[in-house]
Amino acid sequence: MKKMGVPAARAGAIEATASSGGAMLPPVMGAVAFIMSDITGISYASICWASILPALIYYYSIYLLVHNEAVRHAEPRLPEDQIVPLGRALASGWRHLLPLGALIGLLVAGYTPVYVAAGATAAVIVLSWFHPPTAIGPRRFVECCTDTITQLVPLVGAVAAAGVVIGAIEIAALAGKFTLLINLLAGGLLVPTLLLSAVFLVLLGMGMPTPAVYIMGAALLAPVLRGAFGLPEMQVHLFMLYFACLSAITPPVAVANFAAGAIAGVNPMALGPYAVKLAIGGFILPFYFLFNPGLNMQGSAFYILECLVFAVAMCTFASFAMQGYLGLRSIAWPLRFLLFGCAIATVSPRFDITLAATLFGSAILAFVYLRGRPTQVDVSA
Repeated sequence: MKKMGVPAARAGAIEATASSGGAMLPPVMGAVAFIMSDITGISYASICWASILPALIYYYSIYLLVHNEAVRHAEPRLPEDQIVPLGRALASGWRHLLPLGALIGLLVAGYTPVYVAAGATAAVIVLSWFHPPTAIGPRRFVECCTDTITQLVPLVGAVAAAGVVIGAIEIAALAGKFTLLINLLAGGLLVPTLLLSAVFLVLLGMGMPTPAVYIMGAALLAPVLRGAFGLPEMQVHLFMLYFACLSAITPPVAVANFAAGAIAGVNPMALGPYAVKLAIGGFILPFYFLFNPGLNMQGSAFYILECLVFAVAMCTFASFAMQGYLGLRSIAWPLRFLLFGCAIATVSPRFDITLAATLFGSAILAFVYLRGRPTQVDVSA
């Protein structure tokens, strides 16, 4: 991205935001999804199935903002000689998709996560033998195991520490006191409780690994949302999974921004505002699927399609409201506030409110596109 003229801060923010969504995207979600399966008793395959549409919409909102920014700054495409056609890529690298296919097949068949991981690993080893330069023999297998264990040490330490904290919370009966505190601050109302829960998860994520943030949320927040308000288990835990992942890019302590800033060669603190702007879809999607489970593949095909359309509209409105322009056309502040209001109204489970908000937001974007005046932008900005 930097070679194509994208400023270092923008390039780092794009990388951090896109990478943080990897734990939300099936079929291979992050360690948090396996922990969620263990805590809730919901199969990993069911979690993946429920996460498909929200994850795709999350990346759609990132693409929308990145593309809009590129159009505004007239950023060019890659040179034609560097663009690899899909057919050539598949012809030379089709074998790399087979382990992923084995993993998906084992998940769909209902095997446990441990068995699925072992089967996918075996597929990788066997397929490597058909390409001698990368064949995995006994020595390389030991090296792979050593590298894997080395990478797991921080995760195991974080999860073990979080387990100790959860045990202490249960023994001291702090979970009930925390529930009482949340209800007191939120006045016993659902929406303020959800907002406080989101803020709490983001604050927990300041320096803590994502799995540890989720485990703490599952111990302290899930009883509030499930017991006091009767919200569905799948949606509650996905809500916490999303905010646990997004805490990695939320200032002031954003661990993903520090990693991306080091790669991009820029101050990590400069990445925070743009990264949050790019991830706006991820911040509002959890509220949407809590009230509209069709986005998690629950309900009839028509209801799922309805939720998908409204969720895409919601993220579109929020993205353009945050960015402030549509291509080369600026969006005035009053219209930006109205767009963001339409995005919030779309979260409602009532069809009439959601439809009215979608139509009104679409009318605002059409007005900006038809009546707005294109403005020239300094490409070096």
